Amino acid sequence: LTTVYTKNHDQLDTSHENKSSTHRDHDRFVKEVWAINYFRIQLIIKILIAIFAALLFFDIAFDKYPVLFSIHLSAIGCSLLYWGMTALAKKRGFNDSIYWQMAFVLSYCFLMVTAFGFTALFYYIKDLIIYLLPVFAVGLFILLSPKHSFIFFATTHSIFVLTSIFGTTDTYLMVKNIVNSTIAVILVLVFMRLTFQMKQHEFEQRIIIEERTAELETINQRLHELATTDELTDLPNRRVFIQSLEQEMERAHRYKHPFSVMFLDLDNFKHINDTLGHSAGDAALRHFASALKGSLRDSDMPGRMGGEEFGIILPNTDLKNGALLAERLRQNIEKSTVLYQGKKITFTASIGVAAYSEEISNIDELLRKVDEALYEAKAEGRNCIVQKA
Repeated sequence: LTTVYTKNHDQLDTSHENKSSTHRDHDRFVKEVWAINYFRIQLIIKILIAIFAALLFFDIAFDKYPVLFSIHLSAIGCSLLYWGMTALAKKRGFNDSIYWQMAFVLSYCFLMVTAFGFTALFYYIKDLIIYLLPVFAVGLFILLSPKHSFIFFATTHSIFVLTSIFGTTDTYLMVKNIVNSTIAVILVLVFMRLTFQMKQHEFEQRIIIEERTAELETINQRLHELATTDELTDLPNRRVFIQSLEQEMERAHRYKHPFSVMFLDLDNFKHINDTLGHSAGDAALRHFASALKGSLRDSDMPGRMGGEEFGIILPNTDLKNGALLAERLRQNIEKSTVLYQGKKITFTASIGVAAYSEEISNIDELLRKVDEALYEAKAEGRNCIVQKA
């Protein structure tokens, strides 16, 4: 029963995570779509303001169609009003609100379609293009879901049809306008559905690419950690330690800065593995590595050389100060205790310290000097430090 419960619980957790991820992706898609719509409507407003400003100039200059002046003036006035609303929204800080964007886009589209529809019916009875232009403009530039696009055009077109029925005396012209406009609206709805689906598909593919990229980055990060970090102690491995030592030697040679190197070897560590098991030895090594990191400066560079041997690079540290640090570290190790399965594990360390000098021509000489200091410390009875100039 416990196994079944755990399995079902894990499945529920996975299902919940998938639903949460899907919900987040949906919210992100909706925000992205309305941000696009909001930007496009702002662009359309600016274009229409320029167009109507030019038309007003011709109305005033030529005074050929007096009735158009009021139409063009009201159109530019409404567009300027919406332009001012965008500036106010930006100033008040809710320019990025999805609800504001939705209200702004839909209200302007509704105003544009219905206003041009009334203009077509009452001023250009035989010219249906005046109504169809904003219908196709909305269909081309606005990304509405199939449900929202149907609701929008069902509302605006119903107003147009009702106005045609009650505002047109010519029955033939009325039927012709209704049929032609309905066909046009249906075509626009089909186009909007296809456009929205294409945008949705593009977004889904982008999400897949982002997820794959994130997975690859995680894998690469893990591979980098495996290649540079000792898995047991979480310290840099030997290869990284040697590379860091080479870089420190180059800096010391260039800027004449002192630095020291320390090698530590845990005494009689084989006894812990033989008597308590390798898992106890691993616990001791993890505890030692954690204590080691906590005892060093931020600039110091520890690393696991292999087995129970560790190295530490001490930048800007001469031999005397390196030896003092080594002695303090030796005492801390001697006092430390690891509790493993109710048993206390204690251990000591032999430490060798050497300092870089200009007489050292390569890294092998420095490593050999530190190794000699460590071997001497072990030969002298362990749990002590030996320094070599």
